[in-house]
Formats: sequence, C-alpha cells, structure tokens
Amino acid sequence: MKTNLKKTVLWIVAGIFLVAAVHWAAAQFQYRRDIIWTTRTDEYRLVCRGIYNSALEELEEITADLRRPWAVVLDVDDTLLSSAEYRIALKRRRTIFYRPRWRDWCRRGDDPAVPGGAGFTRKARELGGKVVLITNRQEELRAPTEKNLQLRNIEYDALLMSGPDTSKTIWREKVEKGTAVPDLGPLKIVMLIGDKVTDFPHGSDAKQFARKWGQKYFIIPNPMRP
Repeated sequence: MKTNLKKTVLWIVAGIFLVAAVHWAAAQFQYRRDIIWTTRTDEYRLVCRGIYNSALEELEEITADLRRPWAVVLDVDDTLLSSAEYRIALKRRRTIFYRPRWRDWCRRGDDPAVPGGAGFTRKARELGGKVVLITNRQEELRAPTEKNLQLRNIEYDALLMSGPDTSKTIWREKVEKGTAVPDLGPLKIVMLIGDKVTDFPHGSDAKQFARKWGQKYFIIPNPMRP
C-alpha cells in the first residue's frame, strides 16, 4: 500500500514538472505580435516619432504668444520609457515557480527610450516651458527612475510619483496651483502625452473632448499588456 502511495506521489510530482516544462517552452516560443511590433518594426518607431513631431508643432503654435509660465505633462512608462523588455522577460521566464516583479525590474534602471520622447522633452524646455512627468511608479522607485531617465537623455523639471494620497488628477491640479513643486510655481498645462486614456482628464470620455486629441492630448501607441 505504501509502495503504491509513493508511486502516486512520484507521478504527481513528475506531472507537475512536466506541466511546468511545457509551460516554459510554450512561453519561449509564443508568438506575441504586440511585443514583436513594438520592438522590431520600423512602423512602431516611425509612428512614435511622428506623434512626438506633431506634438512639438502644436506646442510651438500653442505657446507662441503665451505669456504665463506653462508646462507639458507626460506619463513615463511606455510614453518615455519602454516596458517591452519587461514584457519579454515575462514571456520567457514566466513559470509556475517564478515571474519577474515590476518593482524589481524598475530598480534595474535601464529601460530603453520610446522613440522621439527625449527629443521632445529637450525642445519643450528650449521653448521656455517646464516638463513635468507624472508616473504610477511608487516613491521608492524614484532613484532608479531618475537614473533611467538620465541614461536615456530625457529632460524634465519635476518627477511626480504615485502615493497613497495622490493620483494623476490630483498631481495635475497641484501643478496648475503651484503646490506640486513650489519652486516651479503655478503652471498652465498646455499639453498632455500618455499611452492610455487614464493619463488624461476625464479618462475614456473621448467623445466629449474629441477636438483636443491631436492638439492638446497626444497618445503613444501601446498594444502591450501583461
């Protein structure tokens, strides 16, 4: 009886390892069009650069006669820094035993830049504006995030992190009131750039604000999801 029980346990353990091995192998060779399009195609790079070029043209027009201090607000992940390498790590290493953690990945501080973003931030500052970054990353990730942004030549005047008493909406209000970063003072937000509708006021209620898309609001393509 004990021998049969041991055999059953061994078969169960072997089955678990077999499932894990198959799962790992499938992840290695899984064909994910979203990651491939984002990391390997000229089309993705051209689309991103085109959006940032269009945003810069609009920004020059919007601020040409603006006399009060102003700012552009940008998201970080998949707007300025690409999370594609993290998605690839998830695909390659996700097993029933292990998967990369987002916070640990951010601490590496070496994500690649989204094409066109660094040049946009530099030129926005050259026009006399402030570049404000608002991210869902937690405050504990400030140092590696700053390192990563510097590594990719992304310029900014303020990096506002997520916290228990903040949200992107609250941060935007504080930027305009001058309480987000007191040294900057009140700033008129003239443009927002992100990769999903939650990076913009009113979320997905795009119909009501349709005329702002491509003028004040610009969205970077991001087909990747966990």
